[in-house]
Amino acid sequence: MASQVPAASQFAVYGPTFLDVVMGPLDGPPVPGREAWVEGALMCAGGAANQAIALARLGAPVRLHSRVGVDQMGQFVDEMLACEGVDTSSCERVGDQNVTVSLFFDGDRAMTTRGTTALPRLGGDAPACLLADVRGISANSEVVSSWRERGTWVLADTAWDEAGAWDPVGLEALRVADVCTPNEEEALAYARTDSVEDAARWFASFGCDCVVTCGKNGVVACVDGRILRVPAPAVNAVDTTGAGDVFSAALAWARQARRMSWPEALALACAAAAHSTQGIGGSSSAPYAADLPGA
Repeated sequence: MASQVPAASQFAVYGPTFLDVVMGPLDGPPVPGREAWVEGALMCAGGAANQAIALARLGAPVRLHSRVGVDQMGQFVDEMLACEGVDTSSCERVGDQNVTVSLFFDGDRAMTTRGTTALPRLGGDAPACLLADVRGISANSEVVSSWRERGTWVLADTAWDEAGAWDPVGLEALRVADVCTPNEEEALAYARTDSVEDAARWFASFGCDCVVTCGKNGVVACVDGRILRVPAPAVNAVDTTGAGDVFSAALAWARQARRMSWPEALALACAAAAHSTQGIGGSSSAPYAADLPGA
């Protein structure tokens, strides 16, 4: 799908895209050798597509920079993105679509993935906003720096460290970000502290605002040099897949499209993430603006 919206008005999302196969709820963790029957099952676009679709549902013009397969599973992802109004003209077409199987239980989930996190290089005109993780920003540092000089607002997700080293060197890309959104576990591990507030301040020392997402406990943010705590709405969470992506998308939209204050934007983003947990799948449960009071 090609967009007629100028790049300078677009939200750009950069990251790997997956076909998510989501099933649950299970009574507990999967048990080898046993078959479990569940009530819910869904296939939807995931990964960076969660943010792209969440933005599109809120009414933002959005372009996805990613890889999408030309196989049957990739065609399904492509069709879903097109139906949601996401511009995929910057996506690279590859042979096999990334796939993740997610089983959810007890408010958590177990995932198995086939594919790669390799991505095409960023390029083109500067968008109004860019959402990407620190690895993607680092790999395209010259382009992102150039875009930022031309006014692009950058939201950086931190990346889970599979090796467990939590080396701050991997966060240097935050120096070209406007805000970062680590989850609580990532924030405490990187900052080497047991205080979420101290972790938020530590991330802010890179020169960006920081919003630490704490699941059902809301968020702790260090913005404009001050600490803000915003609770999450109380909901009966069914599946938390993609909730963090929906939060980031809603935060970017609230701050940049709606020009909300930090307290207003954080409250709206918490409401959007909470809404997404009440259904199965991340992108499929992302709210529309009409679903969010104050939007």
